[in-house]
Amino acid sequence: MRKLSGRDRILLTAWLAGLVLLALVIGVARPMHARWRGLKKDIATLRQSIAVATAMYRETPAVETEVAELAQIVSTLSRPADEVGPAMIREIDRLTGELGVQLLTLRPGDVEDLDVCRKHTAVFEVESDFPRIVRLLYRLERPPLRLWVEGVDLTSDRTPENKVRAKISVAAYTVETSAEERP
Repeated sequence: MRKLSGRDRILLTAWLAGLVLLALVIGVARPMHARWRGLKKDIATLRQSIAVATAMYRETPAVETEVAELAQIVSTLSRPADEVGPAMIREIDRLTGELGVQLLTLRPGDVEDLDVCRKHTAVFEVESDFPRIVRLLYRLERPPLRLWVEGVDLTSDRTPENKVRAKISVAAYTVETSAEERP
């Protein structure tokens, strides 16, 4: 075999170095670059997931409050039918006393079977000044009562006390549940 000149050796070394460099670029650098781009996408996805999770975490107290309210509604709706009437009468009596509204009459109504629920009604008459009656109507529909005010008939006497009489019709709705389903 013939001996290579200095110039040929330099060319051969440069050519071999270029070949090794090409093999490194094709075999190592390109896959690493592709993997790096994939990791950048994964990082962006993870950052977005972290932002969503953080927002959800911040909303946890509000969601817990809403769940508690819904559980209270479910427990109200799933009360046994024989407990609804007396509880409704008791709560109306308590609420009128608490608000300083004079309860004149209180009559429980009939229980009406509807398609998916039962409707329990009551009619009562109160007397007080107008703002207290409005407050009573507001509180009747708030928890824990959750009664539906179905009608109000207001009459006013022309006395200096400006007393207002209100005949109020309310209803409570229940859903029949088995003993296992009750909270």
